[in-house]
Amino acid sequence: MRIYDNGGKTWDRYTILPDRWTRGQSRRTPGGLLWEGTAASENPYHPQGFGQRIEAMAGPHLGKQITLADLPPDVRRFALQNFEE
Repeated sequence: MRIYDNGGKTWDRYTILPDRWTRGQSRRTPGGLLWEGTAASENPYHPQGFGQRIEAMAGPHLGKQITLADLPPDVRRFALQNFEE
């Protein structure tokens, strides 16, 4: 997975995109490849939290690239539920 953290600049702080070698779906646009992924706040399961499917282009505009181990526990669980491979 490619995981990005924008440091809390937006509500959907974390962006999680599958590796291109997995079953991650993408579609070509004039601006580049849009990947199906997920975005989440620090508390994706909380009623006032955020966690949903998205489409995004990978890159530094999403924030700093981090590892799965760097995610808060709830965000890690959310990511693993969405990308089980």
